[in-house]
Amino acid sequence: MKAKTAILVHGAFADGSSWQKVIPHLEKAGLKVIAVQNPLDSLENDVAATKRAIRNAEGPIVLVGHSWAGVEGIKRYFAAGLSAEEQAVVAATQGPFHSRTLTTPVSQAAWREKPTFMVVATKDAIIPPQMERDQVKAAKATAIEVPSSHVAMLSFPKEVAELIIKAAA
Repeated sequence: MKAKTAILVHGAFADGSSWQKVIPHLEKAGLKVIAVQNPLDSLENDVAATKRAIRNAEGPIVLVGHSWAGVEGIKRYFAAGLSAEEQAVVAATQGPFHSRTLTTPVSQAAWREKPTFMVVATKDAIIPPQMERDQVKAAKATAIEVPSSHVAMLSFPKEVAELIIKAAA
């Protein structure tokens, strides 16, 4: 059954605005879009925010997530492919991050049970691209590769949106 709503979940040190370039593409394709605003104070609270968005969404849904952990310099590592103005926005909108979010065990990984789609960012300085390719293989995911830094949804919004639309079909 085709998804009606795309729920976009931002990563650590970010907020829902990290999907700003993808959202118009998804809406143009006919999807309703919800960008979750994670509190980033605990894994439980971030999961609760996402579950709340899922409950409130018109289904079926496609759930889209970005990286969720790590500390690196915005300009050099996280958003290296963006303009100086876009890097400044990413830096200004990054959220607080509590260390307990990294120590909470994950009880159930959705990629083990659900069809999975991934973007490999071949210029990522946060997660090595080969590790991303290994994750694609482990999850038996449908994947695309883009020559992007860690924030592919900002550098290559059209390509990321097309993969989400494919997942929603």
